[in-house]
Amino acid sequence: MSLMKLNCVAVCCCFALVACSGDESPASTQSGGEDMTIVQVDMSGDMREQVVDADMSSSDMNSMVVVDMEEDDMQDSVEDMSSLPDDMMSGDMGEMDLGGGDEDMASSDMGMVTDALYVGNSDVFASGPLTVVQGETTASDLPLSVWHPSEAGEYAVVVFQHGFLMNTSYYDLMLRHIASHGFIVAAPQMYAPGDNPLSAPGTEEEASNAKIVWETLDVTLPTVLTAGVVPRVDRLGAIGHSRGGKVIWMNLIDDPNLLSAAVGLEPVDTTGVGLATEPRAIPANGFAFSLPSLFIGAGLGSQPINAFAPACAPEMDSYPAFFAGAMSPAYELVALEYGHMDMLDDDPAGCGFACSACVDGEGPRDLMRKASAGWSVALFRGALQGSQNAVSALTDPTLAPVSASGRVK
Repeated sequence: MSLMKLNCVAVCCCFALVACSGDESPASTQSGGEDMTIVQVDMSGDMREQVVDADMSSSDMNSMVVVDMEEDDMQDSVEDMSSLPDDMMSGDMGEMDLGGGDEDMASSDMGMVTDALYVGNSDVFASGPLTVVQGETTASDLPLSVWHPSEAGEYAVVVFQHGFLMNTSYYDLMLRHIASHGFIVAAPQMYAPGDNPLSAPGTEEEASNAKIVWETLDVTLPTVLTAGVVPRVDRLGAIGHSRGGKVIWMNLIDDPNLLSAAVGLEPVDTTGVGLATEPRAIPANGFAFSLPSLFIGAGLGSQPINAFAPACAPEMDSYPAFFAGAMSPAYELVALEYGHMDMLDDDPAGCGFACSACVDGEGPRDLMRKASAGWSVALFRGALQGSQNAVSALTDPTLAPVSASGRVK
């Protein structure tokens, strides 16, 4: 068997076909040596505050219960966003205490759009006001599924990179939710889905193919969009689930200007085992660029399904490591009672072992889909559509339909 095939077998980031590398990501336990505030919310209302030194181990961080979120302070902070200068969200936010405070929140504007681009204002966790249609086309010889509003207008574009061996159709309900808030969502099928890891390319090849798709959307999207729907590819964001998140950040390392914002949905950065030589996406010293970024985690993703299978999203390789390596502005939000695959549709047709190899959540998937989609809409509404008040859903985990924790820097 060739080294390429060994790599393909070894890089399974989504389920227990392979074990993860034992190499610890140096970025997973600290962020510039500064203190962070971790916010963990028990939906029953029992909340405590604790500020944690960022140099502690990731296992210690997992155990932290945080927060005294003063509701009045948070509300005042969010309302003050309307008076902020337009360029405040462009970067260098610094660490923010999610407990509130006008001075901290004041650095959270992600930029303004003043042209005809659609800007939403409805509840991000509920379905948006726009009717969504879905179509199929091709991009660089890859199947491309597109969800978009049927109403004529100009819409920001979001690319979705699926997880290892996943089919883009498995994410239909979540992607419809995002599109209903005024986004054109384009999801390329990077390779044949299924239970055979040999069907997948290595992450470097997948990232290269994904970049070609992103750079040709101005040509491919008009072939499938309803008349009058205009894709604003100058306002481009991306979401990547599991290995799809790694693919996004590998491309951003090469060219941070490819995107205006990015979401890692339970992103996984592993090197594989044995003879595998998959590169890491997270540099030892963290990412050297600033981009509005959101890392969505699942509290049960780091738990193995049994003693014979590794976790689908080991903590040292998942969202905590990406968040620690990211420059400001960056957000981390964690659905505490859900697993690595719980943002998929309830019973995705054709998904066999790949959809059953991770720990399942303790609640209905519909709530995890709403949380994942809503948090993503909030980031993109701020960074792509230019809404000044979009940040509220990212800085107050109590707004989400699931028990959640969060950090901001």
